[in-house]
Amino acid sequence: MEISSPTLSGQKWTCADLLSSYRFWGMLLFFFLINISYTLSSTYNYYFWHNTLGIDMRDISSIIPFTQFGLLSGLILTWFLCRLKNRYPLYIVGLLLLAGTLCHWLVNDASQYFWLATGTFLSGVSQGAITLLIPMLLAVAVGSVEAFAVAFGFCLFANVIIKTCLPIFLYKTWTENLSTTCLVIVVLALLVLIPIKASLFYAPPSQRKSSTQRSEHAEPVIVALLAMIVPFYKIYWFVRIHREMQSAMPSSRLMTAHGAGWISALVPLGTAMLCLMLSDEMCSQLANKEKETGVKTGWVLLWGLLFPPVGIAMLQEKCNRLMAASVNQDINENT
Repeated sequence: MEISSPTLSGQKWTCADLLSSYRFWGMLLFFFLINISYTLSSTYNYYFWHNTLGIDMRDISSIIPFTQFGLLSGLILTWFLCRLKNRYPLYIVGLLLLAGTLCHWLVNDASQYFWLATGTFLSGVSQGAITLLIPMLLAVAVGSVEAFAVAFGFCLFANVIIKTCLPIFLYKTWTENLSTTCLVIVVLALLVLIPIKASLFYAPPSQRKSSTQRSEHAEPVIVALLAMIVPFYKIYWFVRIHREMQSAMPSSRLMTAHGAGWISALVPLGTAMLCLMLSDEMCSQLANKEKETGVKTGWVLLWGLLFPPVGIAMLQEKCNRLMAASVNQDINENT
């Protein structure tokens, strides 16, 4: 049975709303595809221009300032793009990279320096804009400076990883059709944006639903042992605990049960992320009921990163006390 939770229909987006929306995952996939295409294109072009077209490395090195100028221009362009309160700035970024890639295709010999510089500049603009635009859009969604800092740090980290690892793989699996591959990836990135609603995060989040499930007392030690021994128990536990929490105390700050299960199974550091959100919500609920919040969220997050079964056991203990406090409060209200 599915129920609509009245507290899930607020105007403000939460992290759980983001993680439950294709808008977030579509933007994330778009970001990775754009960065992969840019890295492949830039690495391939330097090789192609020098070895196939015979362009001197000194001439190629003179193109590098156009890349840096493009990156700076992209960062400045983001200030204007973020004022468009819809998804279309993402299309602009993708089209800039598409135009840059097509300009590189027009380079047939060393004399076509203009297309060389133009394509490099446009690709740089796209790269600079996407690195700042994604964090800005996510920060607007949740209205948090912390969200911007985390998202911007993630984007920079992803850029470094892609630019470091991809060329190594590229040299080992070189293909003559790599330029076409870059173009196809850009087109695919633009197609990923189509299902995203035009309003993006400037419209209220969709009302989420959660399955009903009666809360049950579970021993934290047993839960930890099962998480260590039984395959996939951790996924089942996250699904169950979210159903119980949403049934007893619906909150827009919690994932849906199925969403939590997928994140714990597929997303790197997804377990730690869910431990953080669950602990924050449980501490808030316990504080509202004037109960001791127990283990600090920082410790739960640390164990969620280092050894998830211990973090899960801590959350189960919090959940037991929270459910017991809710039952006692209901009894007092009825009497």
